[in-house]
Amino acid sequence: MKCNQHAWMRAYIGVTPNPFYAETGSDGTFTIEGVPPGQYTLAAWTATFGSQE
Repeated sequence: MKCNQHAWMRAYIGVTPNPFYAETGSDGTFTIEGVPPGQYTLAAWTATFGSQE
């Protein structure tokens, strides 16, 4: 999405097929609740830096 009044304002929306997500707190921490036991790879994405695992 982008703002039609300010060219520098934009947002990205990510849709995932699972209920496992989190928002960071003001200190940058987060918790993902209800994840079944197992080994997982966590990835984060930003428009500037792309995807990091």
